[in-house]
Amino acid sequence: MKYEKLNKNLIVKLLDFYLLITFYTSRVIIIGRKYLPEVRGKRKGTFIMVWHGNMFIPIYTLRKGKYSLLIGLHSDAEILNSFTEHLGYSSIRGSSHRRSIGAAIELFKISQEDTIAITPDGPRGPYRKVKKSTVKILQRIGAEIVPVGASSSRKIILKSWDRFEIPLPFSTIKIVIGKPLKADDKTETEDLKKLIEDKINEAQKTAEKVY
Repeated sequence: MKYEKLNKNLIVKLLDFYLLITFYTSRVIIIGRKYLPEVRGKRKGTFIMVWHGNMFIPIYTLRKGKYSLLIGLHSDAEILNSFTEHLGYSSIRGSSHRRSIGAAIELFKISQEDTIAITPDGPRGPYRKVKKSTVKILQRIGAEIVPVGASSSRKIILKSWDRFEIPLPFSTIKIVIGKPLKADDKTETEDLKKLIEDKINEAQKTAEKVY
């Protein structure tokens, strides 16, 4: 257990150092900063959404926002949890899936006070698809959704289900924050699900046009 903790702390420090070097040597472009919750003065009931495979850049770029993050309970998420807490985020452990009742309740409670960032296709996919159960939770909360996309001109794309992207040093890094949309219960769940997917994809496509 002691060695596991030591290894975890070492990985967290290495990740922090790697991203520090990567961002220091890269040109960073942020589009749509005006839509960030802290800039708009609206943190309550706001959900920032980015695809699981593209979360690395926003996690580091938006760390000063100190949002709450929804992080899965699977073993792979332990490093992510430690790393995001190291950056100053608060974590909600669980899933927005209907079987994770506790996480759903906590999501509701925290959303009344603060902004929550989630990867709606995580933790295991399907790739770039929002879960219907997530949309239903957002509708009950009456959440405001901020779609986010991110990419880098130089990167490694892992052969994982989410095609996870790791930015490389000396890149152009781009993060796109889209115009917020409202999740209300007057809209059909399936229609809202598609709209959220379209808006995140739109932000992501804009981010991938790196220059």
